Amino acid sequence: MKISSLAIIVFVIILVSGAFFWKEWYKHCRVSARGGDWFFEIARTPDEHERGLMHRKTLCDRCGMLFVFDREKPQAFWMKDTYIPLDIYFYNAAGKLVDVARNMRPQHETKDPMLFRSKPSQFVVEVPAGSIFPGNSIDILQCK
Repeated sequence: MKISSLAIIVFVIILVSGAFFWKEWYKHCRVSARGGDWFFEIARTPDEHERGLMHRKTLCDRCGMLFVFDREKPQAFWMKDTYIPLDIYFYNAAGKLVDVARNMRPQHETKDPMLFRSKPSQFVVEVPAGSIFPGNSIDILQCK
């Protein structure tokens, strides 16, 4: 009886920890691009889209955020409560680069948060401003 109870407890712990790691893996993506790999956090939900990189003080050199939207449409990105200067790349549904906002300044450096409205896009990548990011040669579709 004790062995079966212990086995059930161990099984539940493994199941719960596996679900946690799946959730975290699902929110990250590694993309091989010219010059090396990039690592992206993935924002898929409206809450994740709204939060983005707000309140972040640092971001690793080859890291960023990938925003995945349900459909292609003009996107609006602003720098409210964002502390890291960013370059923002906009991709259509086929994964082709359609627009770029370079050197978006943090809100504390400007009177009002900077705002950028893009051409119709379905995927958006934010990376640290000035990164050597191969914007038009990346296979963004592998992160859907």
